[in-house]
Amino acid sequence: MNNNLDLLIQLGDIDYRINEINELKGDLPEKVESQKKLIVQLNSENETNEIKLTETEHELTENQYALDDTNAKLKKYKKQLYLVTTNKEYDALLTEIDHSKELLNNTQAKYDEMKSLQETLSSSLKNNKIILEETSSSLTECETELNEALKDSEDEFKSLEKKRSVLEKKIDARFLSLYNRMKRGRRGMGIISVHKNACGSCYNIMPPQTIIEIRKSEKIITCHTCGIILFWENED
Repeated sequence: MNNNLDLLIQLGDIDYRINEINELKGDLPEKVESQKKLIVQLNSENETNEIKLTETEHELTENQYALDDTNAKLKKYKKQLYLVTTNKEYDALLTEIDHSKELLNNTQAKYDEMKSLQETLSSSLKNNKIILEETSSSLTECETELNEALKDSEDEFKSLEKKRSVLEKKIDARFLSLYNRMKRGRRGMGIISVHKNACGSCYNIMPPQTIIEIRKSEKIITCHTCGIILFWENED
């Protein structure tokens, strides 16, 4: 048998078993990674929102002081209207009252805006806290399931990866590149056996002459349809 072909068959057997082990994980690795990213994102959002909330509450306090001060001045000016003795003083007080009313309206609008922002930030923090608790709980469960799924096969997986690394160094770079390229696009397999004179990957029937050459196992032969590397396996 062609040496490179023999090595590729061994590599295919290793990858087949690695795929089986990876299937035990299911989508748990993706779930774990996704949940970890979500937790980081939510914590970052919370940090930003807590800073904004502190600033907003500080502005609310300042606006409340301004409202109280302006209301007090407005009451004082209105009382003074009954005490003035000249039109000039009366007009001056009316100007101050109008100015205070405008300031009061602007401050109240700013206060209402800050109050709305405070409620929004508080609600966001509360919702994020709930999501964080749920996600953290789910993450713990997923990590436990993943560890359980890998517990029995962890040593085997490491051994297979080591054997794979050794094999790769022995295979001609051209054929290894072809194998890996096929592996990425053919459900994780770069080499497959012929079954009933057909490609085991795309199921297209091989020409008789090609079957003869595959059975000889003297050179690397690929499927004329899908490109995967083919080898002959005793079907008995």
